[in-house]
Amino acid sequence: LFPKVFDMLYRGDTPRINGGDYPTPDGTCVRDYIHVTDLALAHVAAARRLADGLAVEPVYNLGSGEGTSVREIMTAMRNVTGVD
Repeated sequence: LFPKVFDMLYRGDTPRINGGDYPTPDGTCVRDYIHVTDLALAHVAAARRLADGLAVEPVYNLGSGEGTSVREIMTAMRNVTGVD
C-alpha cells in the first residue's frame, strides 16, 4: 500500500480506494500495520527464544494492536507529502 500510494501522489495521480463498504467507521479496510524492521526484529527475537528453549507459546501475534483504515493511511500520506 505505502510504496504504491507514495508513487501515485508524487506522479500527480489520485490514488483510488477499492472497497468502501466494509463494516468500519469510514467504510475502508482496517489492518494492523507494522514496519518491516519491527517485523524482522520480532522474528529474530522469536527464533532466539526457540533456540534457548524459552518459547512458551507455539504462536506469536505480531502487531501494534491498533488498526488503521486505508482511508486514514492515505490521508496521513497526503498530509506528510503535502500532495493532495
